Amino acid sequence: HTGGAVSGVPDDVVEERSKRYTLNLLETPGWKKVETEKLVAVGDVPEPALKLLTATGEEFIEMLSREIGETAQIYQARRPPHHQYQVRLFDKRKDFCRYANICGASNALSLYNPVSREMGLHFGDDADHEEFEQTYAHEFTHAFMDQVYRVTEPLWFAEGMAEYFSRLEWTKRGYKPTGRNWKAMMHMAEELIPLPKILAATRGDMYGLNFPLYYAEAWALVRVLLKNHPELVHVLLKKGKPNLEYLSNDFMAYMKRLRRG
Repeated sequence: HTGGAVSGVPDDVVEERSKRYTLNLLETPGWKKVETEKLVAVGDVPEPALKLLTATGEEFIEMLSREIGETAQIYQARRPPHHQYQVRLFDKRKDFCRYANICGASNALSLYNPVSREMGLHFGDDADHEEFEQTYAHEFTHAFMDQVYRVTEPLWFAEGMAEYFSRLEWTKRGYKPTGRNWKAMMHMAEELIPLPKILAATRGDMYGLNFPLYYAEAWALVRVLLKNHPELVHVLLKKGKPNLEYLSNDFMAYMKRLRRG
């Protein structure tokens, strides 16, 4: 695996970052660990992949800190974040599925466990690399929001933020959200869910049969808030409960514009 094939992080950036990495072999055969100041990555994936995914994770941390860093700096003064992010990477899908089942997420394709504060992902030769990068960034956003702000709900906000910060492009400063989500726009061809129902979404709604549309609309709502009402995002990150139903007309108008392309 190379940087270009797996993530948007250029090979020279990965090489420079990985110069300070130390690879440690674990007791379980085939398992290795790379530990940095901010991240611990363990896995049975090949050594180059483990170092690449460690570098990618560090870039995610820097991106999220830039994008919502003002609120983070204020909040960290009162509640320091967990020192290191933890990620567990599986070479074989069946091993990940066994791990996910132990975590109580038997149907998950990837996960962040707020109890252990660990991300778990499958990364093998059969993984779609573009989709993997989005999945990795999605779970990293969950970890960041939990460990910096202790925010895991409301569900539309947690999943909307994770979706928004998983659609990235590489720039001179590092990763940057694109503000585009073609998969979400595809699902918006269906009948739209009213804003009050999105705001009140339960786990059954968000993770049920209609989850693609809930995720799509959650992403769109977060995009509207970040673009037009960033102060409300800061309130939500500080566990505030702003009344957002007054945005219903603007939100539905934006959704209809997305549907028209």
